[in-house]
Amino acid sequence: MSIRYLAPRQPQGDTTAPKILSTIKKEFGAAVEPFTRHLPQPELLAGIRMTCRGAVERVGASALSVEVRHVVIQAVEKWNGSDPGISSGWCEDASQGLSAPDRTPAKLALLTALAPYRVDQSLVKAFSASFPGDRNLLSALAWSSFKAARKVGTWL
Repeated sequence: MSIRYLAPRQPQGDTTAPKILSTIKKEFGAAVEPFTRHLPQPELLAGIRMTCRGAVERVGASALSVEVRHVVIQAVEKWNGSDPGISSGWCEDASQGLSAPDRTPAKLALLTALAPYRVDQSLVKAFSASFPGDRNLLSALAWSSFKAARKVGTWL
């Protein structure tokens, strides 16, 4: 497996890094200059962020069907950050239209994204019975948690 470096591209309208750097300099003045001049350039940070997002999307696509990913994306978009609760009803409702083989991956992905404390050994075993190997499990977990983290990032 070879790792390919993707040239950094700054997304249109992405001004997060320069704003953060400007705020730091404004708050702390000259005292932080020796530290801030060694920070990566905003274009590099944007490139790293885009490369990471692409990698997570690829591994998610390798472990979860399009239908499962669609269910998780819809649930995360509706999520307001509150705890969905101890009941599994919301999870079953969200995955209701899925085929039987997709229900366990959907439950794992939904719980990972919105209630990770509910992922237990029995769910991991059920997922691994149909999708053996650590790569599939870690890919599903990474994709699901990344979707939730991106949603939380929109609130900041």
